[in-house]
Amino acid sequence: MRFIDKLESRFGRFAIPGLVQFIAGLQLLTFVIFTLLEPEGKSAYLDFLTLDGVRVLHGQVWRLFTYVFIPGTLNLLWAILGTMFLMWLGRGLEAAWGSFRLTLYFVGGMLAVAVGSMIFGYTATGMFLFQSLLLAFAMIYPNEEILFFFIIPVKIKWIAWLDVAMTVLLVMGAPSTIWPVLFAHLNFLITFGPGFIRERKHMAMVGQKRAAFESASNSGAAFFHQCTVCQKTEVDDPKLEFRVNAAGDEICSVCREKVQSAHFDREKLMSGLRKACEKRPVKMEQLEQCADDIANELEEEGYREIPSTVIGAKVMRKLEAIDHVAYVRYASVYRQFEDVGEFIDEIKSLDRRRSITDEQEELFP
Repeated sequence: MRFIDKLESRFGRFAIPGLVQFIAGLQLLTFVIFTLLEPEGKSAYLDFLTLDGVRVLHGQVWRLFTYVFIPGTLNLLWAILGTMFLMWLGRGLEAAWGSFRLTLYFVGGMLAVAVGSMIFGYTATGMFLFQSLLLAFAMIYPNEEILFFFIIPVKIKWIAWLDVAMTVLLVMGAPSTIWPVLFAHLNFLITFGPGFIRERKHMAMVGQKRAAFESASNSGAAFFHQCTVCQKTEVDDPKLEFRVNAAGDEICSVCREKVQSAHFDREKLMSGLRKACEKRPVKMEQLEQCADDIANELEEEGYREIPSTVIGAKVMRKLEAIDHVAYVRYASVYRQFEDVGEFIDEIKSLDRRRSITDEQEELFP
């Protein structure tokens, strides 16, 4: 994530707020145009939009973009529901990642699909690319519920698993689809693959620790837990709490607080927040809550050494929700604007995001 933070710091102004919602709207527009065409022109219209790597290499470059505008269904009711669902996914991912990371995720997926089409010669629509958005949403909000057929509440993770199962069956029935499926999901694999591997390793380490504890218990050992920092056990201090960190080491509650205080200066964070919000209608309680939220997030994410870019990015997201002027003040220092143009670009980007948010609240209160 440190590399992504650097990219966002340098190119964040190129993010496209509401990108997925915009594409969902264009899909609905494409559907309307399709229904107005004569029967003999409908297939030619869809063929004109479809991604075809061979034709792209012969100069039909518009296909690199237009294939994502093809709706997933030609039924009016399902087209409307699909548009609303895609907009819902886009709002959720943008709230979790921010505009830049969602733009990078989606555009990166489009690029991967296009490259795969030019290499292997397959034709493609945006179906599997939008599936990667569903999978990403399910990873972030696994227990979010939707009303299936407007009646049955179903968690989004089960919808994602069903979608994956149907895709696997499709590939088994038509092995040639493996390439469009694989390239359309490269963005998902790159984004969540490393974390999944780390989590599996961490679970394996925890399992080894648990097995060692059970072995120690069976052998009548004097203690079960021992801090790798201070070497204290629960026998030395029964009040100590032990937790396994990302590296698989046990650390007691006292040493964990010392490690956090050595790498995270809350007062320095509060000083930066106060400067950004100086003479602004922001209560001190809001700043205190902001600092507490950031500290809790850092603890949950398990950083052993916290990069300043991570803290900076979190502060910017909090300030954007609290006060826009304070956000711009902080952004000018954090992103080290080199000229007035960059400053103006950031203000315009903030204004676009605010306008899109206001419009979404009016449409989907």
